[in-house]
Amino acid sequence: MTHVMKAATAADFLAMVPHLLGFTPRNSLVVVLFDGKRNSAMMRYDLPPTPTPELARVIGPLMVGTLSRFPRGQDVAIAVYTDKGFGHRTAVPYSPVVRALLRQVRNAGFGIRDALCSAADGYGSYLDPHLPTGGRSLADIASSTVADEVPEGDRAENGDGRDAPIREAPAFVKQMTTRAMQEFYDEQDYQASRNLPVWAADELECLSDMPLFVEQALQWDDRQYDRFELPLLWILQSPPVRDFAMLQWASNLDMGDRIFRQVVLDKKGPSRIDADIGAMMLGGGPGPDQNRIHAAIALLVKLVGVAEDQHRPAPLVMLAWLNWAIGRGSRAGAYLDLALGIDPGYGMARLLNTVVSNGMPPEWAFEE
Repeated sequence: MTHVMKAATAADFLAMVPHLLGFTPRNSLVVVLFDGKRNSAMMRYDLPPTPTPELARVIGPLMVGTLSRFPRGQDVAIAVYTDKGFGHRTAVPYSPVVRALLRQVRNAGFGIRDALCSAADGYGSYLDPHLPTGGRSLADIASSTVADEVPEGDRAENGDGRDAPIREAPAFVKQMTTRAMQEFYDEQDYQASRNLPVWAADELECLSDMPLFVEQALQWDDRQYDRFELPLLWILQSPPVRDFAMLQWASNLDMGDRIFRQVVLDKKGPSRIDADIGAMMLGGGPGPDQNRIHAAIALLVKLVGVAEDQHRPAPLVMLAWLNWAIGRGSRAGAYLDLALGIDPGYGMARLLNTVVSNGMPPEWAFEE
């Protein structure tokens, strides 16, 4: 999401960045690409506790290469958010790293708007020759009102972007969920052993049209959620259903119908599905519907919260992909860490972790 930047001062800019990201960064380097007064792209990189010369050599080429792929943007601003402090020095934390990165950005043909640092005890610009000892007062950032212009829905969330919000239910609720899930499995085994239709159980009639069921889930009220959460969690344990539901929530019901037929009913492998469906999984093609993705994320956050560990990897991976699809790579990584912590061999989590950990945004991030 882009915004017209109305930050008049360095403090305004440092106050605005968390709201542009959607979270408050910590120990991070944030890069903002500008097209005139509008930010056209943002990237965030983890900063290690101890800066080394190798850090700029690792981040720089990746950063410049990604910036160069965006169709619009001429100027760059860098903001470091760190738990380190100025102390009684004028040297800004991470100065050698940032100055090396600025050289690489200039050599790539980009202009430099500013390079700033928000530290534990002050803030300042790496380009300010008159920076006072100890930096400038953080009160300037705290008192900035520029973020008030950001729409309520775009305000920064709690956390540093590397947390993975889950609405945790009480332990007894999770245990009840596990027992109910087992009853679903037992019922299906019973019916299969007698050659009965697998969707004959009254509790599963809602799944007779699975794409419609998945579509309606985005608009469930609390009563509908309480009624249907178990069937939804149950079907998502199947990798083909997990992937079809995830992609439908990012697109629309028509696309979901196509994916369901190919991936679930026809059981086509990755090499045989339509090219645009495969491309969408890897971030190619038209960009997703962000409103639908936000609704899906809210639904899955609740769903993970009622599940015990053995039923969590599938919805956690979906949360990771959906967050990655809208540019929340850090949050995607946090959900993947949870999934892999439960099941280190979970295939989709391992595949997506390779993409996210390498800082690869979806292709639609580079579209006009």
